[in-house]
Amino acid sequence: MNSNINNEKSQSAEKIAPKQGLLERFDNWSQKVMASTRPTAKNGIIFGVLFLGLLAGSILVAYNTDTRRQAAVRDGASQVESVVKKIMVLNYNPIIESDGNKRLNEVMGWNDATQISSNIISDITEASGGYVNYVITENVVVDDFPHMIDGFQFSDELYTNCYWDNSCPITEGFDYLNALSEYEVCAKRNSGIIDEVWIWGGAHFGLYESRLAGPGAFWYNSPPLTGSECDQLLPIMGLNYERTEHEALHSYGHRVESSMIKVYGGWDNTDPDTDWDRFTLIDNHPVGPSQCGNVHFPPNGTGDYDYANASPVESACDNWLAFPNVGDGSKTITCEEWGCDQREFLKWWMEHMPNVTGYYDKALGNWWKYVVDYEAAKEEEGLYVKSYQVESGADDVNVGCGYYENKNEIYIGSDQDCSPNQHYFAGFRFDGVSLSRGQQIEEAYILINVDGPTDVPLNLIVQAEDSGNPSPFSSEHPPDQVVLTSSSVEWSLVEPWGYDYYWATVDFAPVIQELVNRRDWQSGNSINIVLSYADLSGDRRFFAYERDPNKAPVLKIVPVQSPSTSPSPTPTSSPPSASPSPSPSLEQACEDSGGVWKVFDNSCADNCPYLSSHSTCERMRIYSCDCGDNACWDGSSCQIEPSPTPSPNPSSSPTSRPRPG
Repeated sequence: MNSNINNEKSQSAEKIAPKQGLLERFDNWSQKVMASTRPTAKNGIIFGVLFLGLLAGSILVAYNTDTRRQAAVRDGASQVESVVKKIMVLNYNPIIESDGNKRLNEVMGWNDATQISSNIISDITEASGGYVNYVITENVVVDDFPHMIDGFQFSDELYTNCYWDNSCPITEGFDYLNALSEYEVCAKRNSGIIDEVWIWGGAHFGLYESRLAGPGAFWYNSPPLTGSECDQLLPIMGLNYERTEHEALHSYGHRVESSMIKVYGGWDNTDPDTDWDRFTLIDNHPVGPSQCGNVHFPPNGTGDYDYANASPVESACDNWLAFPNVGDGSKTITCEEWGCDQREFLKWWMEHMPNVTGYYDKALGNWWKYVVDYEAAKEEEGLYVKSYQVESGADDVNVGCGYYENKNEIYIGSDQDCSPNQHYFAGFRFDGVSLSRGQQIEEAYILINVDGPTDVPLNLIVQAEDSGNPSPFSSEHPPDQVVLTSSSVEWSLVEPWGYDYYWATVDFAPVIQELVNRRDWQSGNSINIVLSYADLSGDRRFFAYERDPNKAPVLKIVPVQSPSTSPSPTPTSSPPSASPSPSPSLEQACEDSGGVWKVFDNSCADNCPYLSSHSTCERMRIYSCDCGDNACWDGSSCQIEPSPTPSPNPSSSPTSRPRPG
């Protein structure tokens, strides 16, 4: 085995340690399930590499860049300093004894995980403008096939045969918890030895492209991993050495998307309201010109992975290099802008992400910080935004046909459980609000965790109890009977809701401003917010404290920053000018081929490339074509659906596979 990790000059400490027997590594249930099918355990080779300096250059292997495009030049607010993030690599690459004791990747004619890791580390450093510097501090090459959740494990013979025959069994996927435990990954994360783990494997190893473990883990292009011993968030990349740098960087791109969906509480390209919505606009969306696109769609893309599309479109993507001063100008681009290549497009896309100091439109100006250290980013937000969460079941209440507290959900709209129907009033109490009297408020909103799906339109009013320090809500002091502020903000809620993600209310800064301007206001007082409804039909609901204290409503207040406390001004970037409809040509092509042009609530829509795997569907609203039963949209017309090839690994191999010579 080649002992070179990523730097030919570095001296790696090679250590060979026998693995524990499989019966010693699993509980009694696992032993019973696996005993009849498990091959004999092999020895593992663990490479421990401890670098004296944490400089990204010490691990980067350059490749020929003579023909590559120039990196984008940023002209925005103050630039951010760089960070170093430490990676542990787990490379499941068993020795195949029957084939000359070669590693699996050599037997199958696949790629070198170490080289790909080095190259995409270089890509990420370049794309982030030098902000992200990954260092591989430990590289574990595992002489074994991974264990699956259902106890299954490939043998050498089974895997090499079923791969070529396209007959590998469908399993419940990679056993993350077993791997994290066996290699003490969480212990290393908890002690600061590593920041994240990259797991490499082949087709059918059951890995998600990315996953997040630890307290408060969220959707990371896959469900959050629960049950680990990590006491900090642990990003986990799942990468496939059957593929190349293109696909590895693609997987990282979905991690970026999931992080920003969490930050902004959603993703809506049909009615863009946030900087993230606007940044990702493409040409067939109703608000134009296009901006920078997303991982699957470049600005001029008409279908997934359309990175070589030479069609010209107007794009305002370069304006994001001046963030937060995003203007309205645009220019005509084709795929030549990024070299008509997937890997180069992904780098171009990431290069345009905001990467400056400050706080703008509900997020830090440095999006990269959320991607590589979400917890640190949320902590830094505290310099700009104050957060207060409901602290008990008595602090988020409803009034409708009766007075409701200690319920799992909060309702807004109308209560139809009595006759006549009654308006819902929702009351939220937030304690210890640290704002000085007269402090200027730039923005205020509540984050609620939605409990859909629903698309019932509601016209709501946001006010507060007109008191400098109100009493808690109770049946004697309900939200429908308190004196309310003269300031109010209307909230027209028409966008559809999905399930279990944060949604921001309308900005009601004038309401908070009225409270802190009162003579009886002082820092540390409480605020009671009241949502009321004007009509008497329909309702929506969201998580109450009792449902999950961690997902209870959160009040966010952004005070106006003085020059001494803010490193840069905090304007909201300007939205692009609107155009009246989606791309007429695509809409017409959809209808001409028997489809219906409509809004979908996830990025997969009815697109043909997703039929074999839905693990990369992001939670965004997008225009696309609904081709009906037994057909799908290929970007230009409705086509008969190909037969799906189910696999838990979104990067699994194609169905036609010539054996290597």
